[in-house]
Amino acid sequence: MNKEVFLHQLRIRLTQLPEEEIKKQLDYYAELIDDMTEDGISEENAVESFGDINILVRHILQDASLTRLVTTKAAPKRGWTAPAIIIAVIGSPVWIPLLFAAFAIIASIFIVIAAVIVSIFAVVISLGAAGFFLLFKAFTLTASGFGYVLLTIGTGLIFTGLCLLGYLAAKAAAIGLVDLSRCLYRQIKSLFIKKEVA
Repeated sequence: MNKEVFLHQLRIRLTQLPEEEIKKQLDYYAELIDDMTEDGISEENAVESFGDINILVRHILQDASLTRLVTTKAAPKRGWTAPAIIIAVIGSPVWIPLLFAAFAIIASIFIVIAAVIVSIFAVVISLGAAGFFLLFKAFTLTASGFGYVLLTIGTGLIFTGLCLLGYLAAKAAAIGLVDLSRCLYRQIKSLFIKKEVA
């Protein structure tokens, strides 16, 4: 595939983006191909270096903002005609609450993930605070007896150790939950990305 065919295929597959964004992407890849051909690489080899065009388009669309994809997906293909506006207005008592409900569900999922991360670290911090408090409190209990002081120090060390172990577990859990939220975001975004054009 030469440069002209590649850029034409890219334009066809990027119709979900606004025209200025499509032009920006086409200019970027045209300049890349031109740079490669100046270095002695043929147009065909330069185009092949980008890999499968469908995968390339998927990456470009994944990098686009979600709001841009939603607005292009929601807009009628031939613009807003009078019948489309009338249908949108008449159907608004149904689709507006559904849209808000979908947004609320999606937002609540991400809020719950963030709250779980915060609560895990809150537990770890409270274990550490309890451990340090007991360690310092042990030195004020000298009148209570040596055994009580040792018990307080031992309990403080246990809580401090649990804090350190808990931190490692909380960090791993937080990384996993952040990865989960990224995966969910990509899945939600992919709902607004058209399937590959053959």
